[in-house]
Formats: sequence, structure tokens, C-alpha cells
Amino acid sequence: MYPTSTRHARTLARASTLLVGIMGGCVRGSPDSQRTETGSGPHPDSHPDSVLPADSTTESTAESARESAAESNRDTGVIDGPLIVSWGDLHGHSGLSFDGCEDPTALCMPADLTPGAHFFENAATNGLAFAALTDHAEYSRIQVPTEGTDLSIWDTAKALVAAADGGPVVPILGFEWTAGHTSGHRTVLLEDPASCEAYRIPGPAPTDGGSRAGGQVTFLANPLPAVTDAATFAAEVDAAGSGSGCVPTRWLSFLHHVAYYPPAAVDWSQSSYSLATDTVVEMASEHGSSECADPTAPGCDWRVQTDFYQPAGAVQVALQLDHELGFVGGTDRHDSDPGRLDIGGGPTGHLVDSDGDGVDDGPQYQFTSGTLTGVITPSPLTRAGIFDALEARHTYVASWLPTGLSVTATSAGLDYLPGDEVPAGALSVAVDLADPNVSDWSAEIVDATGAAVPTAGAETVLTPTAGQALYVRIDATVGGVAQRAWASPFFIR
Repeated sequence: MYPTSTRHARTLARASTLLVGIMGGCVRGSPDSQRTETGSGPHPDSHPDSVLPADSTTESTAESARESAAESNRDTGVIDGPLIVSWGDLHGHSGLSFDGCEDPTALCMPADLTPGAHFFENAATNGLAFAALTDHAEYSRIQVPTEGTDLSIWDTAKALVAAADGGPVVPILGFEWTAGHTSGHRTVLLEDPASCEAYRIPGPAPTDGGSRAGGQVTFLANPLPAVTDAATFAAEVDAAGSGSGCVPTRWLSFLHHVAYYPPAAVDWSQSSYSLATDTVVEMASEHGSSECADPTAPGCDWRVQTDFYQPAGAVQVALQLDHELGFVGGTDRHDSDPGRLDIGGGPTGHLVDSDGDGVDDGPQYQFTSGTLTGVITPSPLTRAGIFDALEARHTYVASWLPTGLSVTATSAGLDYLPGDEVPAGALSVAVDLADPNVSDWSAEIVDATGAAVPTAGAETVLTPTAGQALYVRIDATVGGVAQRAWASPFFIR
């Protein structure tokens, strides 16, 4: 658990990084849905010294609204008040996606109810404190002629989020922008659950999408022009709030399944993949783990889909190239069951002929179970607090639903959270996992090159140098299954 009053001193690496705006224990912005979840091969340009030491407010435009938010969130150096860790799924699909599959026994045909109707109900059943509905943006409507269904995907998603507001799960409205193989795939989250459809920027429609089950289900293309590069995407989202009938809202996005092709890996050496506003990156999903520059190195073979792994997209490579990114996770489940981690990879709406008779007889299943995101926030949990934590990189990732996970660092008498910038010099890192479901666990501190040292739990003293990024990786056994967790890096400055 985190202390009731914790002091943090941080510096800003870039003006676009938005930090938690809290003074005297008050959360910036008015509360919305509230609930409390206690508990807690290396790139050739890698830094030669990056080895662990041996001594181990609404405005007229969306852009001005974002600038105003950035100004109000500058670090005060002090955060007072109780801090909690809450867990959720930041990337989940329903039958509103062309590759959604809520009923695999019916060749992924939607049930006789609204697609996604049970999304947030399932999130609550799976123990989540928050969940994001992030269906694909390439299509605008879903039609099922046999059932007389003709739905606006965006209006339906907004209605589902609105219906879940005030319930046991903080619902988040979002979408997946799938730009292809020059800008990657992005999860996009919108703070305002009533955001207009102009925010939903489509990528090009997939060649295998548009219909399902012999044409019984049809998806109609999004009428907005497809956007294929990240810079234009960001500009379009920023401009959306200034359109007719739209209101500016805070938004953020992060790259998804970054080390896997297919679907769409990232090459961190190419500027076309990243945005200056990026604060987090997805560490692992149902596609597998994207952690290591060398997936054959010790500790790097955890749930790696080796046939599709692209090392240039690994999270470690991003850190080597000075991308100051925290870590998030998601399941990428396509069956309207966010946070489901106990049954392996879920079904998708891509149908396959499993018996070779020339007839599709079932859905394709994803590689493995995904992960969850833990956010460190004041209590109680709010949607604004979740966005603040993601912008400040105050996050964990885990492949199970942990309790009592805590990683902190202390330097010169000041305490820091994962994701914080820390001054160079002696650094003490403390790791604790007080989870009654964990039978055994160990942790190590890892740098961007993959070099690692075990932690001593309560206190491990290091002397890192400026420019390093150090993160904690935890291996745990839960119910006889090997699980993994990560804490966002401490950035040494």
C-alpha cells in the first residue's frame, strides 16, 4: 500500500508531458464515475552506458483545451492524500467491431441484442475497476438484415458507456485506429463519454472486413476520410472538438502490439510511428509480450509469439531511443469480455476452416491471454484520475489481477512513483507484492538493454547515471501458473 502522504519531486522532460494535478489531496476536475479499488537483438543506436551499475476548462479549439490542461497539470512537487492502485482493461472489443466475436458457437453472429450489451457487466464480473470499449473505427454502421438491425457503431458505444456510468466499473469511451504498417495501431481514449463522432478517426478499411457469415452481417465504411499517418491522425483528433456540435475533450493514445507483425509492428527508429504526446506504450496483450529487444535473452521468453516477433518494435528499443514511455496493458479480447485472463486467447471474427472441408466452421483464436493496467491515483477513482495517471506514467501492467503491488524509489530523501523522472545518484528501489493468491514471486530491476539485477524486496540500492530508464519486472506463480508484472520505468535525469 502507498503512504497516506507521499512527497514527489519530478522534472519535466518535455512540455507536452501532462502530470497529475493534485494539491492538498484534491483531484483536478469534478468527479464523474467513482469507485475505489484498494490493494493494492539490441538496437544499433542503443546507449553504450545503459547498463545497470554493478553496485546495484473548454476552449474554442481542442488544441487550446489541451494546452490549458497541460498548464494546469504542471508538477507541484507535492502529492498529498491517499494513493490507491486500481486495475482495468484499456483495450477491448465487442460485436461492434468487424472482427468481434461474442458468440463463437454461431460463427460470430451477434446475439439477438445490442452488440456489446454485456461489455461492462463482464468487466465487473472479472473484477475490473475500469474498462475501455475500443472497437475499430474503420466502419460506421452494423447491419444484420435477418434481425432488422441497423446500428450506428459510435452512438451504440456511447450509449453503452453512458448506461455503465455510475456502476461498479468506470467506463471509458475509445476506439482503435488501425493505420497499417507505417504508423502502427493505436488505442485511443476519450475523457468525455459523450464525445462526438468526429473524434473517431478511421484508418483504411481491412481487405478482409466488411461482412461476416456469408454476408449475414455487414459493416458500412466510416464516411470520414481514412488517415494513414500518426501526425495527421493527431491533428484530426485535436481539430475534432472545434467542429459543429462537438465539444473539446482530453484524449490520449498509445501504440498497441508493438512487436508483432501481423497485425502491425512498430519500428521505433522511424519517426512516423510515434507522437510527441505519447506517454505510455502497451507492454503485452493477447498477441503476446512486446518487452525485449532480444526475445531469446534471459527472462524474455514469457508469452512471446516467436513466429511474428519484430524486435525493432520492442519496448526496450523504445527506451533505448529515449522515448519516455510508461507501460500499459490490455487484453485485446474481441468477445465483449474485457479483463478475462483465465481461458487463454479469445475468439475473433476472422473465421477459419479448421477441418479442411472448404467451409468456415469456427473463429480464429488469439495467441494467449492478455494483461491489465494498474493506475496509481488518489482515492476515489475517477475517469479524470485514470487519464492523469496515464499521462504521468504512474502505471503497472500485470497478467493477473494483483493485490498489494507496490513499487517505489527513493532518492535524496524524496519518494518517486513508477514513471517519474528521478535525479541521477544513489537510488533505493522497494518492491512489495502482498497478494494472498501468489505462492511465489521474485523481482528484478531491468534497464533498456535488458541487463537486470535481482531486487532485495524492501530495498535495493543502485547508482544509475543520467539517461538511463530502469523498470521493475516481477515473476509470480498464481494458482500454479507463471504470471508476470511490470512497473513503468524510473527515468534518470
